[in-house]
Amino acid sequence: MKNSGEQCPPSARPDVSTPSPTGTETGGSRQREISVNFRQLLLSLYALLIVGLGVAGGVLFKDAHDEYSQLEQVESSDRRRLAEAQARLRDQERVLDRLRHDPSYVDKVIRIRLRYAKPDEFIFRFEDDDSKGSAGPSSVLRNDR
Repeated sequence: MKNSGEQCPPSARPDVSTPSPTGTETGGSRQREISVNFRQLLLSLYALLIVGLGVAGGVLFKDAHDEYSQLEQVESSDRRRLAEAQARLRDQERVLDRLRHDPSYVDKVIRIRLRYAKPDEFIFRFEDDDSKGSAGPSSVLRNDR
């Protein structure tokens, strides 16, 4: 049995790193520190990578959402224009049907739009008082004073 005051050979000592009185560390302790620093560096890089991918994904999502919103606005505008065009088409089809089948409507349209008259009719046209530069009777000024 060994005395508690005796020194153990260095190979029998447990691998416990204690700082030496001169401030230098042993080789095993330095390797652990490098290993720990390397792990921390890797974890930090992975965390940065994940954060970067999250930010990039967020930016891409926002761009896609903005484009989707714009497309929705364009779609609603196009739907409104389509509804207006369909309403005009229905009106024009109604007029066309009346022109094809209603002789009194055809007569009315010819008289109003083309200003035609029957041979035994007289057409009186009156100028508006608002019309400027017309040479009609409403624009003649008389100075009777």
